[in-house]
Amino acid sequence: MILQDFNFYRSLSNRNRDGGNMNDIMVFNEIISNLGLLKIPLKGRNFTWSNMQSIPLLEQIDWVFTSTNWISTYPNTLMLLMARPTSDHITCKVQIGTTIPKSEVFRFENFWIQHPGFF
Repeated sequence: MILQDFNFYRSLSNRNRDGGNMNDIMVFNEIISNLGLLKIPLKGRNFTWSNMQSIPLLEQIDWVFTSTNWISTYPNTLMLLMARPTSDHITCKVQIGTTIPKSEVFRFENFWIQHPGFF
C-alpha cells in the first residue's frame, strides 16, 4: 500500500476552482495505470489540501494506492481524513476492512452443558 502526498491531482474535479495542468493530470494517471495501482476510496471530505487563504484553493493531492491483491483480501479498505492540524494538509488514516460472513442465528450446542465450567 502506498500512502503519499503526491502534490498532483487526478482530474480537474479534484480542485474547487477552475484551472489546472491537464498534462500533469494525464502523466500522473498514466503512471498509476502503468503500475497497475488502484485508488483506495476517500471518505469524509473531497479535498486534502488548502492554501489557507481567506478564499481558499482546495485540492485533493494526497492519495492511497494499492494492488488488486490487497483489494481482493481487504475489500473494505478506506482512506479517512482526520481533523486538520495547523498544517495545510489534512492527516489521513487508512482503515483496513474485510467482509467476514457471520451467522445471524444463535445456535446452542448440547455439549456445552457437559463442560465443567458451564454452570
